Amino acid sequence: MAVYSQNLINLCKKHKLQIEDLIFCVLTTQGWNHRDSYIGAFRPNNNNPKTISMAASKKLKEEAVQKYLFTLHEITRREDSNQVQVEKQLRTDIEQEFAAKGLVDQAEADPDNPAVTMSDVMALRDKAAIIKEINENITKCTDNKQKQDWLKMLIDVQQMKKDSDDSEEDTQLYYIPLSCRDCQLKKDSAGTV
Repeated sequence: MAVYSQNLINLCKKHKLQIEDLIFCVLTTQGWNHRDSYIGAFRPNNNNPKTISMAASKKLKEEAVQKYLFTLHEITRREDSNQVQVEKQLRTDIEQEFAAKGLVDQAEADPDNPAVTMSDVMALRDKAAIIKEINENITKCTDNKQKQDWLKMLIDVQQMKKDSDDSEEDTQLYYIPLSCRDCQLKKDSAGTV
């Protein structure tokens, strides 16, 4: 028999569920259909799809399962609404900065011309402020998929910062010394003397 963590056991006690019920609820919330969730959580010996569907329907009607499913849906809804608010605020800030520079009008006038690029955004906003804002969103985020999206955005911004630093003329040229017989100055001076 599997040994579960104390956190999982405490969560089951709190919601008055068996561990299999909790797993069933989580799988259902993640988008699995009820029958597959039931199979994944309870591993029934019976392979009859009709029997499994009836058992899954019966499980969904239990009060404790319904309450926990509602709790999971509320948590997901709150996380999604928080993420949407953060994204809307970020878009609004960028649009205001574009409007100040007249880039929005230019982009709307000719949508085929990519006049508004990420480099324009970077020129308008302080890169350190963008990185700080993305880092704050990463620490606030609890969903791994959303956190991964924020991390990708952070990598993109940092890469753009690196690209802009590389574009400056910091190239140093090194010349290999020639021997005296190959030097053009010596050849020129020898011909005039």
